[in-house]
Amino acid sequence: MDKNFLHALCARVIAEGEKEKERAAYSGSYDIAGRQMITEANYYMMGMQGNIPPEWRKYAAQIKQEADPEFAEYERLKNKFEGSK
Repeated sequence: MDKNFLHALCARVIAEGEKEKERAAYSGSYDIAGRQMITEANYYMMGMQGNIPPEWRKYAAQIKQEADPEFAEYERLKNKFEGSK
């Protein structure tokens, strides 16, 4: 799909989500659907740009750390020597 189309689509979804939030506020209710629409559109745009959502960064750091051979050696030695106490 065309990137311009996808950006326009995300912008429209975000605008509709904002309208949903506003309608909910006027009616005195808590809006989940509008917030979810906005969140999903933002995650989609981050994915298109190759970015990781801020909420996921700690998990990405853990995965990178676990894939590091030096960290694996550290864990092996830590278990070896802490296990002998």
